Amino acid sequence: MSRIKVTKDVPCSWDELIKSAQNEANICQSRHWAEVIRILDKATPYFFEIKDSEDSVLAQALILKRYPYDSDRQRKFFPLPYLECLDGPVVFDHDRAKESIQLILKHVLRLARRNFASHINLTPSHLSLYASDDGIANLYQEFGFEAKKWATYLVDLQKEEEELFKFISHAARKCIKKCQREGLKIVSLKSYEEFEERYWQPYVEAEAYFSRKANRARKELWDEDKENYYHYYIAEDQQGETLAVLGMYIFNGIATEIASGLMPQAYEQKIPAQDLIHWEMMLEAKRLGAHTFDLAGVNPNPQAPKEEGIKRFKEKWGGRYVEYYAYRKNTIPMLKTINQWIKTLRITRRDE
Repeated sequence: MSRIKVTKDVPCSWDELIKSAQNEANICQSRHWAEVIRILDKATPYFFEIKDSEDSVLAQALILKRYPYDSDRQRKFFPLPYLECLDGPVVFDHDRAKESIQLILKHVLRLARRNFASHINLTPSHLSLYASDDGIANLYQEFGFEAKKWATYLVDLQKEEEELFKFISHAARKCIKKCQREGLKIVSLKSYEEFEERYWQPYVEAEAYFSRKANRARKELWDEDKENYYHYYIAEDQQGETLAVLGMYIFNGIATEIASGLMPQAYEQKIPAQDLIHWEMMLEAKRLGAHTFDLAGVNPNPQAPKEEGIKRFKEKWGGRYVEYYAYRKNTIPMLKTINQWIKTLRITRRDE
């Protein structure tokens, strides 16, 4: 008979088990992630453990109680929290996976009710055995969750460099060679000060250029990275001007890209700096021991030109296309209607 334990304190074997799970788990189930989000967004971590009668851990899940949060102003957008589990639950005993996930879902709903959570977001690791399992999706739906398909491309870094280059599209190879001829180079950033000046400030400017908003840089994230999971790079021209930025984190042999940006001057002059930085970062991930590069999410059915462009860019790297489920449950359905009404009211007032 399996049982569940829920605590706010990190079990002593937590990270050891997470790292032993390999493809079943990524960084968002780690102790590091629990601490980072607690610091940055004032979230509360809950550690779920499923054990059998012999005290062996069958599965575990890091569940975060979070608030819609403005990290720049250090305040909540909304008074009610939501629950989130990314890259989990993590299953160790696959013969009892359904039983373990069922028990976790039961207690997640109990936690949501106790905290008056507005909704719950749950997404397993992209490489998990259960990421695209229709049987597990049906189990979530039995608990009232909506299942939405999302996708990514996974590049096999175990190939030799020459073979990797051959697998990417002709257009990408052409862009990489063009950047190399023009003297662009990739620089790895080693200090927070360098990161803030050469990566984040240009990234914020690039996001503003494309009518998007980026949060300010957070030194806490850099300081908490004791195991050097995160790596940040820029593509610069011969004058040392930043043309593109791209980051990644490496955990359990999987490198996942984050926070990519193309500077306005590169966009206007059609300099394909993102092609060069993606290629060089894949090679760097390979050198750092990663076996897979995760291009971090595309819509399987693009709904807008931007989504179509993202899908085209990511598919040209020769990665394996993988679809997976993301689950959501609105625990206070009336809030969705209220939020839509408030947004409409704000737009109306703004246009008056």
